[in-house]
Amino acid sequence: MTPLVIILGPSGAGRADVVKELVAHAWPEGRKVRVLREVREGGVAPDAWEFKDGHAIVPAPGDEDAAILVTHGALHVIDQMEALHRTVRPMQPDAVWRVARILTVVDCPLTMKH
Repeated sequence: MTPLVIILGPSGAGRADVVKELVAHAWPEGRKVRVLREVREGGVAPDAWEFKDGHAIVPAPGDEDAAILVTHGALHVIDQMEALHRTVRPMQPDAVWRVARILTVVDCPLTMKH
């Protein structure tokens, strides 16, 4: 199973910076890390996933050592996580992804307003 890191957080909170840091420093040099972005946030095949009608459509792993999946920052995070949970199917014999980490990026100024 290929390790999958899921990034949560609203648009504009710095998710892209977190992804860059992870790709550059979270794995040993030479490891291939794939970044999966939701299609409406600029994800392009084969490195895109889609949240549509309550379902997550996630591509199968390729030759990468790990992957980072960035959720859609303007859509309901619980709905996306429930759909991803059904798709990734942890603990199933035919599972191809293994959720290694879930990171939440917080927009601090927005949080202080609310």
